Amino acid sequence: MAFRVIDFFAGKIHDPYLLAAVLSLVPLTEIKGSILYVASSGAKVWLAALAAYLPTLALAAFEAVFLPKFFSLLDKHPKCRRAAGFFTDRIAKAADKMLRNSENREKRMDRLLFGVYSFVALPLPLTGIWAGGILAAMLGLDRKRTFLALAAGNFTAGGIVLGIALLSGEYASAVLDVFCALVLLALLLPIIKKGVKKHFSKA
Repeated sequence: MAFRVIDFFAGKIHDPYLLAAVLSLVPLTEIKGSILYVASSGAKVWLAALAAYLPTLALAAFEAVFLPKFFSLLDKHPKCRRAAGFFTDRIAKAADKMLRNSENREKRMDRLLFGVYSFVALPLPLTGIWAGGILAAMLGLDRKRTFLALAAGNFTAGGIVLGIALLSGEYASAVLDVFCALVLLALLLPIIKKGVKKHFSKA
């Protein structure tokens, strides 16, 4: 699926740095897949990383302002909330865990913000700025600090992947293959888990 998304945009955008910027905003690829793809195409990785990161600052600001409003609207429509839950259940569990682990009110906000930062900074599929924005909205965090946590986390993730791309050199395409495979696995795993649970509950 991630390959199809990349191929779709790559077929329409021929400038590698503009492509890096666009892919960094797509949920399935984000900054990690964006940098790896452009690195595998032979473009300058440093410029690709910069082109990929800058648009995500606008995305972080958008998420910090509008995602809380979006979820407040979902609360008024239970059917829409249940439909969205298919995509947000895993993030909701992370939010609940973080809330339970934050005991002291004074330190609570700092811990939650650090949790959002760490979640976004983790260079794995589907733990990027989109999931981090949803997580921050579910936690009801302050908008300005949410923006900072998302921007800093995405900068860290981008930096880690930039290092991987530079070290992998001509093998960047192989790293991209692994990344896309992990994206597919992350998407299929919740469906497989639900199927297994349903099977054993009937048995």
